This record gives sequence, C-alpha cells and structure tokens, in this order.
Amino acid sequence: MKAPSISIIIPAYNTEKYLDKCITSLCRQTYGDFEAIIVDNGSTDQTGSIADRWARTDDRVTVIHTENNGVAEARNTGLRHAHGRYIGFVDSDDWAEPDMFGKLAGAAEAHDADIVICGHYRETEDGDLINTICPSGKTVVWTAHKALVKLLIDFKVKTYLWDKLYKKELFDGVIFPVGHLFEDQRVLPEVFGKASVVCAIKEPLYHYIQRKGSIIGDRKPSTNLDYIDSQLKLFSLVGNSDMFSCLERMVLRSGMAIKLHKALKNTDPLPDEVKASEYYRYHRFFRFFRPFFVVMRKWGRKMM
Repeated sequence: MKAPSISIIIPAYNTEKYLDKCITSLCRQTYGDFEAIIVDNGSTDQTGSIADRWARTDDRVTVIHTENNGVAEARNTGLRHAHGRYIGFVDSDDWAEPDMFGKLAGAAEAHDADIVICGHYRETEDGDLINTICPSGKTVVWTAHKALVKLLIDFKVKTYLWDKLYKKELFDGVIFPVGHLFEDQRVLPEVFGKASVVCAIKEPLYHYIQRKGSIIGDRKPSTNLDYIDSQLKLFSLVGNSDMFSCLERMVLRSGMAIKLHKALKNTDPLPDEVKASEYYRYHRFFRFFRPFFVVMRKWGRKMM
C-alpha cells in the first residue's frame, strides 16, 4: 500500500462537541493524499466513538485509543504511527480550510521547504472572529536562522504546531515532553533548528477556537509555572547556540525577561516557598542580561 504524502495528527480528549467538524474539514480537503491519525487520549465522553465512526466511513482515518497520558504523549503516539513524508497537526476542537493542506504541500514542493507556515483565524466557540494572524503579507522563503529570528525574537511566527507543515525527518529524535504544558514551545525551536528552508504563505487557512475550559485558556498558577519553565529552556537553547548574534541573544533574553516577570506576577495564589523558588530560578536567568537593560536605559535618556 502506497504511503500517504501527509500524516495529520489529531490528539483528542473529551471534544465530542467539536470533533465531527474537525474531521469533516479534513476529509473534505481538496488535497486527498493524507492520513488522519486521531489519538483518543482516554476520553470519558463520546469522542472515541465519534472517532471510530469516522474510521469506518473513511479509510484515510485511523484511530488509536490510549490512556489519558496528556497531549504531549498523544502527539508522540501519532508520530510513531505516521507514514507520510510530511507531518501536520490539528487540534480536535479546531478546523481547517478546505485548501489548507493543498496549499501547504504545494508551497513545500515548490520551494523544497522543510517547514511551511500559514496564517490562522482566532475565533470564539460561537464562530465570532477575534482576530486574524498571518506570518507575512506575502509568500516568503527564509533560511532556518531567519525563521528562528521570526519565531523567537520578533514573534512574526507563532509557537503553535497546527499552522505549519513539516518534513517528517525534522521530528527524528524529537520527543514532546510528557507532563508539561506549552510542549510546542519546547519542541518547535529544536525542529526549526534542524530545517534548512522555511516558507511562509500569507493566507489564513486554520481556525483556532478559543474556548472556555481549554488547558491553555485556563491560566492557573501551575499553568504559569509550566510557561516559565518552557521559557527558561528556550533561554538555555539560545544562550548555547552560535546561530544567533550577540545582539539577537540580548534582544531575545530581554523579551523573555518581560514575559517571565509578568507570568510570575500572575501566579497568585502560590505557596510562598514555591514562588520564592521560581523567583530564584528567574533571577539566575535574569542576571546574565541585566547589562542590556542598563545600556537601553542610558540610550533612552539620550534620546529624550
């Protein structure tokens, strides 16, 4: 049996309300050479049954039922079962435009790109548009270094998995960290660092549903601590990389410091000893680029 061109991995946990629309949007893609791998992550509602029904009606759909080990392990499971040349990710409460994977695959082939990025719509559960985010105003091709700058420094590229198509080999040896949120922020810089050519297309092709009760939308103290941990790991990656210039590293570190400080302020209520420990980790990180803020303050005074 011929392997599909694209493997689309869909982690699913208790999303019975959304899964039909999600899978319908995939099975109606204008580009049909794909497999959809639904990883039912120990759902306690009808998510697993809905997924099984789709597998019976469309032979491109495969369902894997697992215990509830978290979204990171669900993605690891999907990768282990993927046969495609390219990998895509779709969250089970989101949906894709009919030409999303056709346009991503077309750009990948046209530019021999390791990663292709598209824009996305951010919407409410009722379908109201919150905003539209696009990585570029036109189709562009970047080196890996330029793409990492866009990802980590000027934030034109977002640290989401689902608005991108990847060559499968980029995930060789890559494991999503189990037991942590923001696993995409931990993995994407590593994946981008293995790429040679990254392409961004201007169209928004993915619909991200910002729903109440989602893990990321529910900013509990533990969620913020996971976010802090992911940012510290990013700092370590950048600080030990010779891919970035000294100025780029300082700019990135300053941006991280601002985000870390904001996250720490929003971790109430937390036991004092936990918050003290996090501030200690944060300030160990912060001291490496404190001189940058001194220079910027002096420069700012001269400009006034």
